[in-house]
Amino acid sequence: MYRLSLYYNVNFEYIMESERYLTLNMEIPSAIINIFTPILQRGFYVESVVGISVMEFLLNFGLEKEYIHNNIKTVFLNSKPVDDLNNAIINDNSTLSLSGAMPGLVGAVMRINSPFQSFRMSISHTTSDNEQTHSTKRTGLLNIKLFNTVLSNTANLFIQNGFLVDREALLSLIYNNKKDFKKMIIRSNGNRLNYDDICKLLSKHRDNVIKVKGIVIE
Repeated sequence: MYRLSLYYNVNFEYIMESERYLTLNMEIPSAIINIFTPILQRGFYVESVVGISVMEFLLNFGLEKEYIHNNIKTVFLNSKPVDDLNNAIINDNSTLSLSGAMPGLVGAVMRINSPFQSFRMSISHTTSDNEQTHSTKRTGLLNIKLFNTVLSNTANLFIQNGFLVDREALLSLIYNNKKDFKKMIIRSNGNRLNYDDICKLLSKHRDNVIKVKGIVIE
């Protein structure tokens, strides 16, 4: 019996210098897209320009400004709540958590531009003048975590753009959702793989990072 690991740490430092990691291209029926929820919540990596603001990243990634303003109500950058998306700078290996409005008093306090933000001033994200002045735009990796309505609204977008995930976490997900993965069309290097092929490939693959890129179909 395999279970999805909720606690895994991956060293992604070598990825930007190498294209050796295995890529799985998936055609995913929309009815089963939620099987990726554990990975999208726990955290996955995307290749992105870094040294830019959170707002610029979200726009570059394909989200509309209206959606960002109306639906992304809680943002954490490196575990610190963010109020100004235009001045919060992401760097290589930053962690960005995106959520809709969270319930309760804690949710209200953590919300962007909350009237209660004075309660969490000591932990709020602030961008130093040095960070704004000396940030260099370059390609890097960003760890993303998605929650509640933002997860359900943007999962398709992040999956279609492609993300990097720990091999063991992906393999566990596949084992735990055998029936659903058998419904997908999955290819690697142009070759179509059946369920057993995928399990064997991942089990024997030398690297611990896999790229997943999907097309969500009706």
